[in-house]
Amino acid sequence: MRRIFFTLIAAFALALGLTASAHAADEWNGPFADGGLPLAHERTAFATWGDAAPYGASGSISVSISWDDNFEFTHVGAFAEDMATSDGWCTAAQIRYHVAGDSAWHYRTSENDCYAPYGDWSGWYIAKAGLQVKDVQARACASGDDGTLYTSRCSSWS
Repeated sequence: MRRIFFTLIAAFALALGLTASAHAADEWNGPFADGGLPLAHERTAFATWGDAAPYGASGSISVSISWDDNFEFTHVGAFAEDMATSDGWCTAAQIRYHVAGDSAWHYRTSENDCYAPYGDWSGWYIAKAGLQVKDVQARACASGDDGTLYTSRCSSWS
């Protein structure tokens, strides 16, 4: 009985630790309706996942990323659109990025949409002051209505 208890505690702690580091929510402020002042650089990543057939299970995302010359300010906003109704799938916009001084990828799911065909805008997220975020990439993933990602049904990173 004692072994089962400690195994459950260890599994819970591991799951809690993976969730906290995978989403890196503490690295961002937001969401905000406005991205603030325009920054020197901007790019938009587009991606889709799913079936090519019309009305098949699929979704698309558009992620806007802007930053200044020193990577002191990074803003990210995402639009996710579930493309099919009543298929049991949602669409999530997932981003990954590097933080200066850390070679590991940091991940965040910035939007999840389950209501085709309207889509949903995340608002703007702004990296916390002093956190140099760079190499931001995005992908579209199939997801559940609770935000769970199904990484076997994700697009390539763009």
